[in-house]
Amino acid sequence: MWDWLLQLRSWGAQQAARLYGAAVALHAAIGASLEPADWVEWDRTTTDLKAQLNAITLAAALAAGQALAREHAIAEALSMAAEHAPCSGNART
Repeated sequence: MWDWLLQLRSWGAQQAARLYGAAVALHAAIGASLEPADWVEWDRTTTDLKAQLNAITLAAALAAGQALAREHAIAEALSMAAEHAPCSGNART
């Protein structure tokens, strides 16, 4: 269910933290909660981000993500996913 967290961690720590912050805000806005099994990936992502970014940079990226409008957060996530998608081999040269 949270496969996007795995992908997020491969996109770069600061970008990941920004979208992670947006996800936190969206979850809070809709009153969603995580299943116990999902906390494992959630905690792993948090630990990874803390290891890669200093506290000030992490806090700033999380806050920036939390401040994003829902539509902007979704657009940014889709843009990053498209940018980091593997080539399908069907590209014309």
